[in-house]
Amino acid sequence: MIRFPVTLAATCVLGIAYAGLSVAVGRQRGQANVSLGYGSDLSIATGEEYKAPPLLVAIRRHAQFAEYVPISVVLLLVLELNHANRIMLAGLAAMLMVSRTCMAIGRRCEDFL
Repeated sequence: MIRFPVTLAATCVLGIAYAGLSVAVGRQRGQANVSLGYGSDLSIATGEEYKAPPLLVAIRRHAQFAEYVPISVVLLLVLELNHANRIMLAGLAAMLMVSRTCMAIGRRCEDFL
């Protein structure tokens, strides 16, 4: 019997997404011939993200996923351990997956609402 089905399902989907983002960074590093860093010393102003080099974009998508998903999954697990409502848990897990998907494809979630 699966003890924490919502957390497990969300973690599986998010793990696959993380692997995909990791591959994307590796691919961009190969194309840019950059082993460490992102190839130049530049900052991108808000609203001018389209000017960012593809490697920087791939790195930031991967890093933001790595920054936010682990704590979110832990929080889901804590809620599930404390017998939170499964519908609410599924909704939170879905919002996490949608928000991370939007980030991975470079769209704001507001664009879909």
